[in-house]
Amino acid sequence: MTDHDIYEKVEQYVKENLKDDEFKKLSDLQDFLWSIGKMVGKSGPEVLNIYLNEKSKL
Repeated sequence: MTDHDIYEKVEQYVKENLKDDEFKKLSDLQDFLWSIGKMVGKSGPEVLNIYLNEKSKL
């Protein structure tokens, strides 16, 4: 999975699940980031960093 693929997965999750009440659902986002990390052999913070780096390129 490329960094851009990771970005797209997280972006889709954010759009579908955090659109109404972002701050109350941050723990759900954390769980999602950690699950992607396990799939790709990275930590949750690394996945978040990849997402933010890819988002900044747009």
